[in-house]
Amino acid sequence: MINRNIYFTVFCVFLMSIAFQVYAERMEPVDAAKYCFDKNKPNILLTEKSTKGIVYKPDGHIYTTASVAIASGLRPSRAFALAYFSQYPDLDKDYDAVSVGIQYSYKPWQWGWRNTVLAKLHSLHGEDHDGIKRRRSVLLKIISSLIGDPALDWQTGLLIHSYGDSYAHTHTIYNYGTDKEEAYGPKLGHAWDSKYGVDPDKVKDPKIPQYFDKFTDYITTLFDNLRQPGASEEHLTALLAYYNEMECDELCPTYFEIMPTQESETNKEPLKNYMSCMLANTRKITRKDIYTVTNRF
Repeated sequence: MINRNIYFTVFCVFLMSIAFQVYAERMEPVDAAKYCFDKNKPNILLTEKSTKGIVYKPDGHIYTTASVAIASGLRPSRAFALAYFSQYPDLDKDYDAVSVGIQYSYKPWQWGWRNTVLAKLHSLHGEDHDGIKRRRSVLLKIISSLIGDPALDWQTGLLIHSYGDSYAHTHTIYNYGTDKEEAYGPKLGHAWDSKYGVDPDKVKDPKIPQYFDKFTDYITTLFDNLRQPGASEEHLTALLAYYNEMECDELCPTYFEIMPTQESETNKEPLKNYMSCMLANTRKITRKDIYTVTNRF
């Protein structure tokens, strides 16, 4: 019996040491962002003005946030930290709108958490035009208040995701900017319209100018609230011109892939490596972390 207890104790210590080692290798977001940027030197190359689309989808939270943050005068290392965490809610299945929406639909005891992820993190709050304006205004104030602290870039990035979605997740597109504008709600989201109706996630459509009006408003207001002493209005103007001149037909994809399709895989490799590095080295964002952010608004 004594030998068994000894073996069991040794085994438990061994497992704990492995767990501690794995945990210890994970960095705090601010440290991981610096490490992964220095290691990979990702960049956003906007060299061509012809591509097949602009989209509000996972990649786009990266490309758009990084582009606007750099134009706003932030150091590239911080711009990409913001960009990574602005995409994070679509990367982690524990916080992805579709996954959480389905997983907790039949678990009433988890509906509070489900609503936090959908209504707050992904801005599927279901409010009217006034509610949408309030949500955007509150998010911008919080983003502005946090941007001075690099250690909180992970929180600011998550808030930028919510802010981007506060534009992407409204219907119908023809009502943008009017008092008839409404947000999709947490119950069903916009899955039906994205598949069978007028897709709210589009950024551009040659027949519907409101798409690009909405996207332009998102970019310019984000720029203003990330603005640093080194901000470049010229860079922002060039960025908007770049997006405006992109080719986009009726098959234009949906909201946020701001990256020239002509860019070679070699040019994209540093960004891919940066993303992989962040996923491998950053400690997991926990539910407590999510509540820390969502309790701010």
